[in-house]
Amino acid sequence: MVIFENVYKEFADGTVAVKDFSLKIKKGELIVFVGPSGCGKTTSLRMINRLIEPTSGKVFVEGKDVSSVNPVTLRRSIGYVIQDIGLFPHMTIEENIAIVAKMLKWPKEKTAARVEDLLILAGLTPPAKYKNRLPEQLSGGQQQRIGVLRALSVEPNVILMDEPFSSLDPISRENLQSELKDLQKKLKKTVVFVTHDMDEAFKLADRIVLMNKGEIVQIGTPNDIRLNPAQEFVKTFIGLDRIMAFNASTFVDLILEKPELVLKSGEEASQVIKRVSNPKIIQVVDELGCWVGCVLPKDLEQGAQLGLTLGQVASAERRLLIESSTLADAAIALRESDVPIAIINQERKLLGVASDEGMARITIDWLINAKNQLLEPTPNA
Repeated sequence: MVIFENVYKEFADGTVAVKDFSLKIKKGELIVFVGPSGCGKTTSLRMINRLIEPTSGKVFVEGKDVSSVNPVTLRRSIGYVIQDIGLFPHMTIEENIAIVAKMLKWPKEKTAARVEDLLILAGLTPPAKYKNRLPEQLSGGQQQRIGVLRALSVEPNVILMDEPFSSLDPISRENLQSELKDLQKKLKKTVVFVTHDMDEAFKLADRIVLMNKGEIVQIGTPNDIRLNPAQEFVKTFIGLDRIMAFNASTFVDLILEKPELVLKSGEEASQVIKRVSNPKIIQVVDELGCWVGCVLPKDLEQGAQLGLTLGQVASAERRLLIESSTLADAAIALRESDVPIAIINQERKLLGVASDEGMARITIDWLINAKNQLLEPTPNA
C-alpha cells in the first residue's frame, strides 16, 4: 500500500533527516513511527503526501510513485491529521468535515449524508446536535475527533496522523486512542501514525518502526520489540518497566501458533482417516476459511462410522477471539482443555491456536529476558 525505497532526505542547511529508509506498509495496517525528537519520523511521514520531497529514493502509494502525482491531487486522496487539528474557526463542524469533499465537488446530498455517517461513527450523536456548532463550542477532545473525521471524509485508503493526540489531557488522549483502535477495526484503513510516546505506540500499532538519527533501528510488532529489543538504544528508549510489562492482560496473539492440521468442512471423515495418521486434533474451516470447529480422534472415528463430514462432527465449544482475549483468558480456557484451542477473529477466520506449550514457552522466555535485563550492567557503570 505504501512503500519507501532507499529514501534519503537532506535539507538545505546540510541536516540529514532520513537515511536509507526502506519500508513496506501493508494494506489495512496501522503502523507507528516512533523515536526521540529529531529522529526523522515526521519527515518520513510527510514524504508520503509530498509535504516534504525526498532528496533521493522513491515513495509509492497504492502502486504509484508519488513524485509522478500532482501534489494537490495526492493530498486530497490521503487523509491527514495533525497535532494542532487545524479546524477553521469560522466554519461549522459540518463545513470543517466536508471541506475536502467540497473541493472534490461531491454532490451536496452525498456530502451531507457522509458527514452524518461520520458523526454517528465517532459517537457524536445525534448529528444535528453537533454539525452546526463552531469548533470553539467543542472540547479539545471533540475537536480532535472532528479532525480525524475530516481525514476520513472522502474515504481515503491511506491516513497520515502526526502526533494527533499529544496536546490533549491524559484522559482525552486515552479515550481517543481507544476510539482510533475501534475505528480501525471497522474501517481497516492503512494508517501511518507518528508519536514520540512508546506507550501510545504499544497500544495502537500493528507494527512499530523505531527510529533514531534518521535511520530505522527496529521494525516489529509491539510484542516483538518489547521481548526482543535489537540493541541498547531500543532497551533504553523503551525502558525496563515496559520490557518487563508482560502480564495477564497481554493479548493472546503473543502465543499464536500454527495449527497441527487444518482441513475443509466438506471432507469425509472416513477419507481423512485413510490419509492422515494419528492426528491429535483437526481444526475445521469452511470454503472461506472461517472456523467451523475442531475434531478430536474419537469424533473422527465416530464420524467415519456414520458416513459424516468433518463439518458435521466438528465441535465449536472451544474458541478465543484474538481481539478481546488475553493470556489470562487463554490460561483459563487451556486449564479446561487437554488440546490446543482455536484463535479466531471477529469474522471467524482461523488465525492459529493457543496451547499449554506456547503458554509455558512465553512465560519461560519472559522470565529469562527479565533476569537478563536486571543483571545487565548499566552503561558507564
